[in-house]
Amino acid sequence: LDLSIKATREFGWYNRNTAFNPYMVEGKKTVALEIIEQMDFEVPDYLFIPVGDGCIISGAAKAYKDMFFLGFIDHLPKLVAVQAEGCKPIVEAVNGDGEVKFVVPNTIADSIAVGIPRNRLMAVRDVKESGGFGIAVSDEEILKAIKYLG
Repeated sequence: LDLSIKATREFGWYNRNTAFNPYMVEGKKTVALEIIEQMDFEVPDYLFIPVGDGCIISGAAKAYKDMFFLGFIDHLPKLVAVQAEGCKPIVEAVNGDGEVKFVVPNTIADSIAVGIPRNRLMAVRDVKESGGFGIAVSDEEILKAIKYLG
C-alpha cells in the first residue's frame, strides 16, 4: 500500500486506496441507502457489516446519519463490526479500549483480512457511537455460512 501511495504522488495518478480517498466512504453509503429503500425506510435494530479496512461500515453509518438528519428515518441502527477470528483488529478495538492494534492476518476470508485497517479510527468511532459492538467468526463458521447460503 505504501508503494502505491508513493507512486500516486510521484506520477500524479488518482489515489483510490481505501481510507486515503474521502470518496471511498461516500461511495460505500450506497450499501445502506439500498437497505433503507428495500426495508421501506424501516430501520433495523442492528446492522451487521463485514469489516476489513472499515470503509463500508463508516459509509453505512454516514448514510444512516444523513437519512436521520434529513428526517427520512426516525432512529439509527446499532452497528456490528464482523471480522474473521484470524484478523480482528477493529473488533478488538470496538470491544476494548478503542485502540486498533495491527495484526498479521490468518484467515480464509481474504477480502476482509486487513491487518492494518486504513479507516480504523472512523470505523471504531462509528460503531462505538452507534452503541454497537464487534463479533469475530471462525473460518469454520465462514465455510458453513458459504455452504448454507449457496
